[in-house]
Amino acid sequence: MQYANENLYQFIHEEVQKAGIFPHVSGCKYIACAIYYIFDEHDLMYQTMNLYKKIASQYDTTYTAVEHCIRHAITSAYDSNPEMLEKIVKPITHHPSNSEFVCTLAEKIRLQMMVEEKEFA
Repeated sequence: MQYANENLYQFIHEEVQKAGIFPHVSGCKYIACAIYYIFDEHDLMYQTMNLYKKIASQYDTTYTAVEHCIRHAITSAYDSNPEMLEKIVKPITHHPSNSEFVCTLAEKIRLQMMVEEKEFA
């Protein structure tokens, strides 16, 4: 898929992987795409269904498949290394929900970009 700001998408994708989401899991690209769209259109953070539909149309799939893949990626990351997710979603006593994980990671990346003064124009 092509993104208007390929460098920003690549940075987000790398941060998603650092969060413990394996790149071979299709949910990884969907989570990166979700965060990219949230950066572009902040209101999507609170409109999960619209976010899933937007991702689904870009990848020619259904919004339920997007939701399922994101959930699978988060569950896999939690099952393999819950400590890694605790760095993002605190305190963690359960599998984080899709929106909880995506929104928290999006905010973490946004703050990291501000601290490091990264600009992707």
